[in-house]
Amino acid sequence: MTIKGSMSVIQEVLKEKLLELQIKNPRLSNRYFAQKLGISSGALSEILKGKRNISKKLAAKLAARMELGPSETARFLGEVSFQESEDEIEFLQLQDDKFHLIADWPHFAILNLIKSDLCIHKPSWFAQQLNLPLKTIHQCLDRLIRLELVTFKDKKYRRLAPNFKTSDEMVNLSLRKSHMEDLDMMREHLLSSSIQERDFTSMVLLLDPKKMAEFKKWVRKTQDQFALRFETTQLGFPFRLTMGLFPLKKPQS
Repeated sequence: MTIKGSMSVIQEVLKEKLLELQIKNPRLSNRYFAQKLGISSGALSEILKGKRNISKKLAAKLAARMELGPSETARFLGEVSFQESEDEIEFLQLQDDKFHLIADWPHFAILNLIKSDLCIHKPSWFAQQLNLPLKTIHQCLDRLIRLELVTFKDKKYRRLAPNFKTSDEMVNLSLRKSHMEDLDMMREHLLSSSIQERDFTSMVLLLDPKKMAEFKKWVRKTQDQFALRFETTQLGFPFRLTMGLFPLKKPQS
């Protein structure tokens, strides 16, 4: 079954995502993008040129590999029209906001900077602290306000909830995108930050894979204890603590 949506939309989204990757890394090739999508470079070339239609199953796979948000995915799969009602638009906006809140790290960095005693309540200050474009900061602040996590009153941003946690039941794609960003940032800081500014460590253990649920509880408990012991609003700069536990060999099915 071929996809119902317009191939021009599929081509447009693919080209946009390829361009985003090439802006970050000008040497990135179409072949690399094809590998990321899980298809051959020849197939990608034919799709981009409009010479090949794709099935809905393949389109869904491409959307997941590109880590599209809910509204982007719906548009990519041809599941939305240009005549959505206001309720449908608001619903897609809410779904997108929830997706990007979890998937894109600047939101939680901003939430923590707002707590700082040194906070200057201007988007330009957040941009300077996080080394991000001002446009990105405005998008994040707007999203936090729409989700009622932040309010702007008396020329100050204020958190409306003291803490915000995600669960493992949260949409898997947004969490996966967030973890991919973690890996990218770790790689970047491994190369650019001095050893006095970072700490990466790992160890190998023999564990019972059936106790994974218990392991997760301990990891989260450790994170909470670390935050309780060391987090400060005085002279505090946002750090990201990333912990991973995974088998070195996949269990046989």
